[in-house]
Amino acid sequence: DESKIMKSALACSGDVAYSWDLVRDNISWIGNTADMFGISTPDAVLSGDAYHERINPDDLKARLKYLSKHFTTREPFDCEYRVRTEKGGFCWIHERAAAEFSESGQPVRLNGVLRLITGRKQHEILLEQRANYDELTGLYNKSRLRESVDHALAYAERYSVAGGFLAVGIDKMAMINDAYGRQTADSVIVGVGRRLEECMRATDVIGRLGGDTFGVVLGNADELGIAAAAEKILNVFRQEAVQTAVGPIHVTVTIGGTAFPGLIQTAHDL
Repeated sequence: DESKIMKSALACSGDVAYSWDLVRDNISWIGNTADMFGISTPDAVLSGDAYHERINPDDLKARLKYLSKHFTTREPFDCEYRVRTEKGGFCWIHERAAAEFSESGQPVRLNGVLRLITGRKQHEILLEQRANYDELTGLYNKSRLRESVDHALAYAERYSVAGGFLAVGIDKMAMINDAYGRQTADSVIVGVGRRLEECMRATDVIGRLGGDTFGVVLGNADELGIAAAAEKILNVFRQEAVQTAVGPIHVTVTIGGTAFPGLIQTAHDL
């Protein structure tokens, strides 16, 4: 019968279907919920409230918003979010659903399908990290830093506020590499990046321009503020060595800086 065909199809696809009685707030499940998101038995989640308790709080608001929009406009309901498993972690779910309405136009039932997409989301996150972040330091890469510069330039022009940019280069990096090896040299680069994050303001944007050079975008900073930020960085490295696996290494940096916007119009100009 149709029920057996549906169960067989869901078993082959790995999806889980549900029917949510909105009036009684009761959910019935079809499919393997244990493999889907770690609910050992469907009896553990028999109401909308119980299911919402398992959705990541950061994602629940979005799901409720999409639901409300679907009930109002009857446009397709389609969203992705994280659900807490019984082991305490979260898995990614892709949900598609359609509501049934009463004669008066009130939603009375929601029928939908859930698909596990954790692998896909992890891959997307990895691609995003590679596209935006420097693999060694975890800071913005050159491309992402340029975007931040463009945004800062546009903001400065629009609101007539000054900003600044610092290029911070590690001195004698080649000597460090020759004396201690590539792995230790990489540790120094990572250590310098962390030191910059610690001493800069939360609103400043830090990225790796490449090799031994970092870039810092200073928002709302005049020339005195730019000079003060540069001096602060210099003092941080004067006062404390960078810790590595072979021991502390005293590192100095050279800094070049400029204010914007002025004659500077693009990230390339900067």
